[in-house]
Amino acid sequence: MPYEIYKVLHLTSLGFVLISTAAIAMMAFFDQLEKAPGKKKLFSIVHGIFLLLTLVSGFGLLARLGIHNMPVWVIVKIVIWGLFGVIPVFMKKKPAKSMGLWTLLGVLFACGAFLAIYKPV
Repeated sequence: MPYEIYKVLHLTSLGFVLISTAAIAMMAFFDQLEKAPGKKKLFSIVHGIFLLLTLVSGFGLLARLGIHNMPVWVIVKIVIWGLFGVIPVFMKKKPAKSMGLWTLLGVLFACGAFLAIYKPV
């Protein structure tokens, strides 16, 4: 597939990850997780599917860029991806901290964007 397709897929997937995480954060913050288990499950499924699609399209982008080793910025982005995966779990366990965790997700997103654009290391 062309680079541009991977990039659109990667950014779209990331958008769905952020939207589903925001939905989980809002449900946790407003104490709706136990009142609407169907929605919680739906948002969790969407989060998981698009998290995987983000990873796969990210590696597709690396292949298209001809990066076959793992520079530091790629490793940091994989760590950020992992944090994107576990933060909703903490939101469900500690609903009072969900807004802080959601803010952390925004900071991680900005760091990931910086690494992707500038590839500093």
